[in-house]
Formats: sequence, structure tokens, C-alpha cells
Amino acid sequence: MRSWIGFGALAWTGCATGIAQYTPPVDSDTDLAHTEETGETEETEETEDTEDTEDTEDTGNPAGDCHPFEPLEFGGWTREYDVTYNDVDGTEVQEGIGPTYTSGGGNAFGFETALTTGTDGWSGVVLMDCDLGSDDGVYLIESAVSVTQMGIPTSMVVTDDPARRYLPGEDEMGDVGSWDYAYTANFTIPDLGIPLAVPTEGMYVEVGENSNADDFGGELYCLTNEYAQDMTLLGGSLVEAFSELCYVRGLGLVYEHTVDINTQTVLMHKELVDYSGLTPE
Repeated sequence: MRSWIGFGALAWTGCATGIAQYTPPVDSDTDLAHTEETGETEETEETEDTEDTEDTEDTGNPAGDCHPFEPLEFGGWTREYDVTYNDVDGTEVQEGIGPTYTSGGGNAFGFETALTTGTDGWSGVVLMDCDLGSDDGVYLIESAVSVTQMGIPTSMVVTDDPARRYLPGEDEMGDVGSWDYAYTANFTIPDLGIPLAVPTEGMYVEVGENSNADDFGGELYCLTNEYAQDMTLLGGSLVEAFSELCYVRGLGLVYEHTVDINTQTVLMHKELVDYSGLTPE
């Protein structure tokens, strides 16, 4: 079975086909998760429900700027990539949806993604948040996707526990050096009827620039990610992989190259070829 690397240690994002965007768990025209930005809650009929909104401040930064190298705080933009996924060429289109919600009703930022390579691919929503806990940066929280392998689609929700930081805070960039992570990717697959836990651990290392990555006229930030992910419960085996990742200020991810360390199979190669609604800086 091929590795579902999109739901493990890699930070992938992007469009939903047949998967609805999560909506707030309230019946109101007022966006309660972002009332601190509008300052209009006193004029709505739902003000009693907003008494706990101050508690969301500890869960991240859902209403403000997230990260200059990951444009999460607004929607309406697109990014298009040429990709190679499990050694097959294809394309991926990502669309920003801005502030949204997790399946449990928590605050998040989101992308939609649609990736196609022959008979394989995925489509769905990927959810992130910023500045969680004591470490600033961008964190992957949850993915709700339909994965197609050999032409057969499988719907799933994958939650990272704890959320994985894949970019450091802006004030740390260039100085953090490296950081370790360990989390469990919890797969909920309705067709199987049981949750599956995939342990993952790895290390990010800052590397400065990468000669293979286009900076699109903006500031380039590159790092590597070496990780191990036990896919046994999903019919696979232990995946040990190495990624090169590059981001541009104002654009987000522009380059990714991930190979299986043991077989040298290209698990994912991704290069940004077009974009709209974003400005490299």
C-alpha cells in the first residue's frame, strides 16, 4: 500500500471536492469566534453565547495575522503546483479559505486542496492555527479529505495530537536552528468504522536557501524535515523520509522534495508554477 504522506509528517494544504467546509456551531449571522475583531457583539441577539470567547485566546491566533510566510488569515487566493506524488506526475491546486473551524468547532485557518496524479490523489480541507502553547509558529491541526488510490476514494478525518509545528515564529526564523516533534496522527475512516493511530516523529532543520527553489522575487526561507511514520495500521510499513521545504514571504510553500530514505522513491515533489491573490515580499 502506498504511503498517505499528505496526512503524516508533511505540511500539505489546499480544495474540497465533495467535502464541505466546516461551519460554526452557532445559529447566527455573527461570527462568534471573531467577535473581538468586529466589536459588534453587543448589538446582536447572540451576545450571551459570546461570554466564553475570551477563552479562545489561549488556543492560538484565529482572528489576527498568522505568519508572513504562510498566508492563512484571508481567503480568495490560489496556488498551483506541478507535483510528483509516489513517482507519478500531476498537479495540485490550493485555495485559501481564511478563518474557519475544526470538526469539533474550534478556531482554525484553512486551505482547500485538490491533487491529481493519474489514478491517485486527494481533495479536501486542511486546517492550521498559529502561536499555540509556548512556541510561536504555524501548526497543522486537522485534515478532512477524500484520498483516491488506484481510482478508489476513501474519506477520512486526520487529527494531529498534539498539533505539529512546521514553521517557527517569525522572530525565531534564522535563529531557531532546529526543533524536534512527536505526535500521533489519528485517522477516522468511516468505511473502517474504527479510529487508527499513526505515531510520527521527526526533526526540522533550518538550511537557509535552496538553489532548486524559485524565490519569486521575495524572501526565501528553507528547511529540511526528516521523519519516521509507522503506517502499519493502514496496511503499510514504517516510512522513513527526508524533505526539503521552501517558503516565500507573502506566498507560502513554493518548493518541496520528499524522498523515502530507504528506497529513494520520490514521495512528493512540488513546485509552485502559478498563483493569484498573493504578493511575494
